[in-house]
Amino acid sequence: MKSSLDYNPLFIPPVLNDLEKLASGDPEIRDKYRKLGQSPENVFERLVWIGFRILGYEVEELGHMTPGERAPDGIAYAKREHYAILLDSKIGTDGYSMGTDDRALIEYITTQAPRLESEGIDSIYFCIISSRFKGDNRAGVLRIRKETRAKNITFLRSGMLLRLVELRIQNPRITPANLHAILLRSELIEEADIRRELGELIR
Repeated sequence: MKSSLDYNPLFIPPVLNDLEKLASGDPEIRDKYRKLGQSPENVFERLVWIGFRILGYEVEELGHMTPGERAPDGIAYAKREHYAILLDSKIGTDGYSMGTDDRALIEYITTQAPRLESEGIDSIYFCIISSRFKGDNRAGVLRIRKETRAKNITFLRSGMLLRLVELRIQNPRITPANLHAILLRSELIEEADIRRELGELIR
């Protein structure tokens, strides 16, 4: 019987075991971390950072690490390829819809862009990570792209992040250089996008 998961759990490091349940707001997992004195939202941010580090990115931790600042949850750098991804982690039981969040995302990008460009970053992407996505987010995406220097806004389900982690562990030749095209051409990243861009590396 085919698994309903996007990935093979055997290839997922134990540290990321709770990522997908946190993304979906699973009550048991939320309670688990609250009993440990940790915010589920903060734990989810940390697991996203770890996931992108496994993919080969250098991650700057922002979010709950920078209280009082208007900042994304983190920035994943591919310095050799001169691009960076602003990360925004969203826990949601019913899936995430951009709604009026586009104004905050525009602020994140416009605030960070000058610094990133001064550090040699030519291309800026914004990636929202959640359990799933709902509604039509195209108007918000177009507004962000029109008003900022972001090349693309991408939506990445937590299961697909784990799928990328699985592929990276299976084949260390997959690097941010290979992943760049997925971010450039895809809005909602799915298995077909990964297969199209990584091609022979995952066969």
